[in-house]
Amino acid sequence: MIRFAFLFALVLCIVSTKTSAQILDIEEEDTTATSGVELTTDVLPSIELNTKAKKQEKGKKSLLAEMGIVKNKSQVSKQKQPKNEYYGVKTSRSFIKHLRGENIMIERFQYVNEYKAPPPHNEEIYYLNKKKREITKSNKFDKENGALLHGYYRKTWNGETLEEGYFYFGVKHGRWEIFDRDTNLVAKYYYDKGLYEDTQITYYDAGKTKVKEIIPLHHGVRHGTYKAFYESGRPKERGEYIDGEKVGKWYEYYDQTKYARKREIVYSNRPFDEKFQSYVTKEWDDKGKLIVNQVK
Repeated sequence: MIRFAFLFALVLCIVSTKTSAQILDIEEEDTTATSGVELTTDVLPSIELNTKAKKQEKGKKSLLAEMGIVKNKSQVSKQKQPKNEYYGVKTSRSFIKHLRGENIMIERFQYVNEYKAPPPHNEEIYYLNKKKREITKSNKFDKENGALLHGYYRKTWNGETLEEGYFYFGVKHGRWEIFDRDTNLVAKYYYDKGLYEDTQITYYDAGKTKVKEIIPLHHGVRHGTYKAFYESGRPKERGEYIDGEKVGKWYEYYDQTKYARKREIVYSNRPFDEKFQSYVTKEWDDKGKLIVNQVK
């Protein structure tokens, strides 16, 4: 009887020691688990580690999101610009490959099939000429055979970027960068729907309905297409500036619908060309009669 009691006590001691060891192992591994977990069976429960820490981290991110410091995934996804949309307008993507001997030039671009008039006062309108299968730059848009460029544009030479920017219904918009073939940045321009971002527009009236002048400015210097108008809205003068100097051919007009041409003046094609003397190549009177006609 004494032997039986001794054996029974020994078994109880072993079982108690083994159970205590199991509980000790769980407590050491799950250092962040909530205290007071009671084990009621021999099968150990599945306990997710770092549950408390994860909840704290989730709560922290939620609080930061509410404060506007961190944006959650749903907010970010809503703000992403769709790849085939620009300013909310659906676009198509395409590219044109040009082979120049062993060299390859590729133009990648987006365009719109539906027509919308390009922004006003622009001399350079870019569109995909579907008939010629090329990108055309013109002061007029061929609606029958063309599709206005709208969205991302990139020109590469053997894989290296030469020109990159965005179009807005046929005109340059936002930042444009131009590189040489050694990948050096040579020019950077900022446009606002075709016009240089710094362009000044003056008006005849306070309501800004009658344009007087469009003065293209780049870093405070006249650069680009200059236009002047009469109060009637008819053109008065038009020409190009490069680095503050008049270049190429300039045109002057009479304030009338018929026989509007007045004068054509030729300047050097290069700015600061001191050897070139500008001259009037053609001039008409207000009846349309040619009174000056000289070519140098």
